[in-house]
Amino acid sequence: AQYRRCHQCLLPKDESRQILFVSVWAGARVDCKHVLITRDAYEVIRSTTVNRHFSEVGQQIKTMSSMLDVMRIQNMDHHDRIAACWDFDAADGGSVDEVSELLGWESKDAFRATYSKLFRPPRTLGETERKMVVPPDLQELMTPYVQQTQRIADECRSLFKMKRDG
Repeated sequence: AQYRRCHQCLLPKDESRQILFVSVWAGARVDCKHVLITRDAYEVIRSTTVNRHFSEVGQQIKTMSSMLDVMRIQNMDHHDRIAACWDFDAADGGSVDEVSELLGWESKDAFRATYSKLFRPPRTLGETERKMVVPPDLQELMTPYVQQTQRIADECRSLFKMKRDG
């Protein structure tokens, strides 16, 4: 069967519609893959609360934890569609070789060279900065979110490796 390339798709938040979209893609013979991008949990909270003011810190930790739950379920349910597990904070992009092919690069070496010229690793937040972003009274919420972020990244890499290695 001939499959068309998948263009970037934003799935609706409603689970039943997501299942419908996956069914429609299969019926249309569109081979869609997904890339899981992870980032330091404190950086995410700083970006969404300090930089963008989406909501207050406690609420944002809860929201992002819920989103990770959804991503984790989708990753498990559609593990055969994992194209890459990209660590946003890693100097090498984490899984940059897999991403290069998705972006249409024929030469992984050329992509790596270009990527290394463009990528600027984010500055890691120190302990003092982390406490400024997430006050000590919210650490009980933040600690599970940090662990959850690491767990989904580890699971993605494991699922991707099993898929790739057969």
